Amino acid sequence: MCPVNWPTNQNNYVIFCQHIYLMFDLLFAFSVFSCKPEDFVAVHLSAKKKNNQVFVAKVLQVDEEIQVRFLKQVVGGAYIYTWPVKDEIYWQSAQDIIKKLSQPTLLPGRGLRLLFSSEELEICKRISVSK
Repeated sequence: MCPVNWPTNQNNYVIFCQHIYLMFDLLFAFSVFSCKPEDFVAVHLSAKKKNNQVFVAKVLQVDEEIQVRFLKQVVGGAYIYTWPVKDEIYWQSAQDIIKKLSQPTLLPGRGLRLLFSSEELEICKRISVSK
């Protein structure tokens, strides 16, 4: 038996889902304030055409804004990232940071490849759509 009292009609279900997403959004907003240099973060760039795209970056400095170095997603690797040939270092508003990510797993083989949590990145994508 499920301990949650699920809504039975569609309107209540929509309100329930909005409440859950708001709780996730608030939870992730609080995790931004704890980010520090060397942390990995998920970044939402509202100027991009694909509003639901999430970018992964490493925090370099934290001031009024956050300086990050963006990683490049490996072709064919949904949650695998590497450093681009040319550094992409920018200052981002704290509002652009969706969430501090768990430390990635370093994959064996040629080149430096980092595997991030699929669950974390999928949640970040859902939050990014709502921004």
